[in-house]
Amino acid sequence: MFDSLREILVELREAVLSERAIALYQPTGTGGSDFFVLSDSCSTGLEPAIANEPLRLNQSLDTLAPVSVSGVAARSRLRPFGLHLASALAMPWRDPFGRGVVLVGIEVDGGECQSLQRLRGVADLPRLTRTLGESRLSGTLHIQRQLSSALRSVLAADTSGAGPMGRLRSLVDTARVLLRSDAAYLALPEQEPSGTHYYFASFSKVYTPDFRHLRMEFGQGLGGLARRTGRVVTSIDYARDERLLEAPVSETLDEGILSAVAAPLTRSGSEVHGVLYVGNRTPRPYSETDERLLSEYAEYVSLLMNTSEFKESAQSARLGRLREDFAHAIHDSVVRRLVEIGFTAEQAAASAEDGAAAASVEAIRQSAADALQTLRAELSELVPRGPAQMSVSQVLDSITSVRARPGVSRTVLVIGPMTEAPLPSHVAEAVVQVGAEALTNSLKHSACTMQTISIDSSATGVTLRVTDDGRGSPIVNLDPAQLSSMGHLGVTSMRRRAARIGASLTIDSSADEGTRVCLDVPRTW
Repeated sequence: MFDSLREILVELREAVLSERAIALYQPTGTGGSDFFVLSDSCSTGLEPAIANEPLRLNQSLDTLAPVSVSGVAARSRLRPFGLHLASALAMPWRDPFGRGVVLVGIEVDGGECQSLQRLRGVADLPRLTRTLGESRLSGTLHIQRQLSSALRSVLAADTSGAGPMGRLRSLVDTARVLLRSDAAYLALPEQEPSGTHYYFASFSKVYTPDFRHLRMEFGQGLGGLARRTGRVVTSIDYARDERLLEAPVSETLDEGILSAVAAPLTRSGSEVHGVLYVGNRTPRPYSETDERLLSEYAEYVSLLMNTSEFKESAQSARLGRLREDFAHAIHDSVVRRLVEIGFTAEQAAASAEDGAAAASVEAIRQSAADALQTLRAELSELVPRGPAQMSVSQVLDSITSVRARPGVSRTVLVIGPMTEAPLPSHVAEAVVQVGAEALTNSLKHSACTMQTISIDSSATGVTLRVTDDGRGSPIVNLDPAQLSSMGHLGVTSMRRRAARIGASLTIDSSADEGTRVCLDVPRTW
C-alpha cells in the first residue's frame, strides 16, 4: 500500500513543486487529530514517515473540500520525528472505513505552494481511493497466501523428525518470517508453589540470557495485556507503553526489542494457555493486517498445542527449563563456594611454613579444583547449548538484517588477518546488538543515503565500525541521564553492552561528516 500510494504522491508533489506529499488516514472511531500514515513522498534531505506511523496533528483538518492551510505540524507517537508544513494544500476523502487527507506542501516558512487550482487539475482522488481499496483486497489475498505457506512450513517441520523442541522452534520461526520481524518467542504457563507463571519455551533470533530467562506473571508485560484482554495487542514503543503492568523494560531493551505484538493462544473458547510474540529491533507500527495475520496464525497454533505431539514438546520445554534453572542455582551456590575454597587454600599453602601442612593444604586446593571441573562439566550437560561461537560473516549477516529504507545503499567489509577466527557467543551477541542499534539510529535520525559496516579482526582484537553520510545527531554527546530522560535508550544500551565485554565504544557525529560508531573489543578469549 505504501509504495502504490507513493507513486500518486510523487506526481502531486512534482506538479506543484512542493517538498512533501503525505497521505494520512483516520479510521472510524479514532477521535481528535490522530492519524496514521498511509504513504509519504518527500524531497531529498527530509526524513520520511514510516508506513502506519501514528501522527498527532495540531489541526483537525475536518474539511469536506480541498482547502489551503498553513502551519500544519505533526508529531510522531512512535519516535522522535515530526513535520511542519508552513504552507500546504489539503485534499480530503472518505470511505466506509474512515476518512483520509492528502497534504501537499512546503516546510520553509515564507514559501508558498502553487495554486490550489493547479493541484485540482492533476489530483485524482478517485484513483487514490481506488488504489487504497485494491491494496486492502491485495492485503487480504496476501494474508491467505502467507498463512498457507506458514502452515506448510510448520507441517514440514512436524513430519521431518525435528523432535519435540524442533516443533516449537518451527512455530516461532514461522511467526517471525510471517510478520517479517526480527525476533519471535513463545510463552507457556508453568505451575509453581507461588502460582502460575509464564516462561519462554522457544525463541527465534533471541540472544540475551536475561531476556530468555524471564518469568512473567499473568498480567505482566505485553503478554499480560494479551492474556487479560484475550486478543492481539501491539506496542509500538514498549519502553514507554503505559498500558503494560510491571513490564521487563530493561531486559527487553537489552535484547534490542523496541516494538512488539502479542497474540494469546486460547482453548475451550476463552482460556489462555500461552502467548505468541513477534518483536522488532527498529520502531515499527504494526498494521491491522499484521494483527489479523498473527491472530489467524495463533488460532492454528492453539489447535496444534492441543495435539499429543505438541503437548510433548511443551513438556520437553518445561523439563529443559527446570534443568537449566537447577544448573544456574548450583552454579550460583556450590560452584562459587568451591572457587572460594580453592582460592583460600592457595593462599594458605603459599603462607604455610611447615612443609607437611603446605602439602595438605595444596591437596585440598587440588581436590576443590577437580571437583569444580567435574561439576562444571555436569552442569553444562543440563543447559541447552546454543552456538558456542559465531563467525565474522554470521555477525555481519545478523547486523545487516536491519532493513535499509529505500534510497539508502550499504557497503559491508570484512578486513584483517583473522577474518576466519570465530567469536565467542557472548562477544558476538554484543557486537551484533551494538551494530544493529547503530544502523537503526542512523536510519531514524540521520537522513543518510549511504551506510558502511566493517569488521576488522586481528590478533589483538575485533573492531566494528558503522558510518553514514547523514546530517549527524546531537544526542550522542549527551550523558546517560540526559539520554534516558529524553527517551533515547538505544545509545545507553550500546554503552552498557560494550562495558559488559570489556570493549570501548566511541561515537562521533557532525552535520558535515555524518556519524561514526566504533566498537573496539580486545581479544581476551
